[in-house]
Amino acid sequence: MKGCQPIVFLVGISLFQACAIMQNPGHSTDKAPGVADEDLESIGDIIERLDRAENAGDLKSLLELQTDDVIWMPENEPAVIGKQALGEWYNVHDYSLEISHHTRDVHMSGDLAFNWGIATGNLTRKEDGKITPINNKYIQILRRSADGTWKISHVIWNSN
Repeated sequence: MKGCQPIVFLVGISLFQACAIMQNPGHSTDKAPGVADEDLESIGDIIERLDRAENAGDLKSLLELQTDDVIWMPENEPAVIGKQALGEWYNVHDYSLEISHHTRDVHMSGDLAFNWGIATGNLTRKEDGKITPINNKYIQILRRSADGTWKISHVIWNSN
C-alpha cells in the first residue's frame, strides 16, 4: 500500500486541478479556454462512441475507447483497473443500457483532458427485466495517445 501513495497523490492532485479550473459547474460552456476545436471535437466523438457502444452492448468498441491502464470507479464497488479487468467487469454485470452522456465542461492541460457531465437513461437487468433509471454525474479523464488520439483513462461516477 505504501508504494501506491505517489499514484494516489497524483490522481488526487489531478482531480483537484480539474475541479479548480471548472468555470461554471452545472452549466454548459461553449468552449473552455485552452481547448482546441479539434480536441473538443475528438473528445465529443469519444463520448458519442461510448454511448453507442454501451447502448449496443458492444464491449469490443467500448474497450477500444479506453487506455490499457484505464481505471473505472463505479459507485459502491471496488475500482476496476486495466482494460482486461474492465471487460471482465462488464461480463459479470448482466444488463443492458440505454444511456446518454451529457458533457457539461471540458478542460485540458497538455495531453490530459478533464470532462464532467450528467449521464441519464435506464439500466435493465437481463435476468428479470427490472428497469433502474440512471441519473448520474461523472468525471472522465482522457489521455492523448502517442498517435494523437484521445482515450479514456479514468472514470468515476455516482448517483444524483
